[in-house]
Amino acid sequence: RVAVGVGYNRRTYDNPAFLTLSGLAVDARADYYVTTLSTLSLVASRKIEEAAIVNSAGFVATRFGLRLDHELLRNLRLNLTGQMQRDDFKNIDRKDRLFLITAGADYSISRNWTLNPKVDYISRKSRGQVRGPQMNELRMLVTAS
Repeated sequence: RVAVGVGYNRRTYDNPAFLTLSGLAVDARADYYVTTLSTLSLVASRKIEEAAIVNSAGFVATRFGLRLDHELLRNLRLNLTGQMQRDDFKNIDRKDRLFLITAGADYSISRNWTLNPKVDYISRKSRGQVRGPQMNELRMLVTAS
């Protein structure tokens, strides 16, 4: 199964210090059903994001990722995701590269309750004259809904 969306982004700002941001926007996903219990997904996107940095109105985020979902038990689904992202900031000399890997699960305790443990590892490298901090982050989260 494949889904693709293609368009054009354009952002203008009242403040003349910020240039207009525009460009191609893409959102694509391809799902391959390896077995009746496993799905492999390839995702890609390109869009304009807001920047919380002085003198930059935003950046173009280009992402590529791969996700594997597997239903281990009727009430337990496991997932593993790897994603790479490149952020190209406008109006300033900065480019970031991010690598993200996520492992998680959806465990149905009952009809009304689901437990979702998740572990994320994020690595960011930044270059340019206004580069951001290098970052390696490990996050663990458990939610119940």
